Amino acid sequence: LMDPATAFWLTMQEDPNQVEDVKSALKLQDRQLVLCPINDSSNCSRADAGTHWTLLVCWSQNGGAAGLTTSSLPQFTHFYHYDSLLGGSWASGGANLTQARTLASRLAGRDVQVLPDDCPKQTNCFDCGIYVLLFSEIIVSAFLEAPHFRGSVTQDLPHKSKTSQSFVDTHYWLSCSLPLWKSRVASVTPMEVSARRVRYFETFSAADVAPHSSTLQGSQKTCMYKLDRAHQQLQYQQ
Repeated sequence: LMDPATAFWLTMQEDPNQVEDVKSALKLQDRQLVLCPINDSSNCSRADAGTHWTLLVCWSQNGGAAGLTTSSLPQFTHFYHYDSLLGGSWASGGANLTQARTLASRLAGRDVQVLPDDCPKQTNCFDCGIYVLLFSEIIVSAFLEAPHFRGSVTQDLPHKSKTSQSFVDTHYWLSCSLPLWKSRVASVTPMEVSARRVRYFETFSAADVAPHSSTLQGSQKTCMYKLDRAHQQLQYQQ
């Protein structure tokens, strides 16, 4: 998960040498999946600006960029954009989609196509950040649930009785270029988002981190998400 401030900096930075330095430090050539929170702000002089959050997902169908040198370009093959205001509409997408396209092209080192993917529409004017967090959890979970399929795909489809449906779905995902998380993201409900908002607030309260604004801003969201995912990964490994 890319820090929102880093994603914003890479989007706004015009110096290609500085962009390449940061990409190298992030070791993008070793990543198979990168999630980037996107904000609609273009004001570099003000922190916590903007009014809407969306999610850019960069992933590699062919198992990543194994074997590339640190100076090589990351080999992401797919770029999806999730916007809870548009719900996957192919409309212009506004500032967020523009920012996502700029960032995706800079991460890839070439012009790329960013596809708006299906996702639910928010029912209020303040839950966009919660949708981004929940989409991120779903996508990371789908990725972690099939660790031994993040390389080459075998020719024979495994027999369903020997494996879980996730196993079969993952083979289909890799071979047909469809993200495994697609149907799960599209099935998110407003009730689920509201429950997540309560859970996040309780997490902050338990950590004695009481937000003083009406919304949880970017750095707080990222901190909470990383802590939550670290806990879930520990449970997964056990």
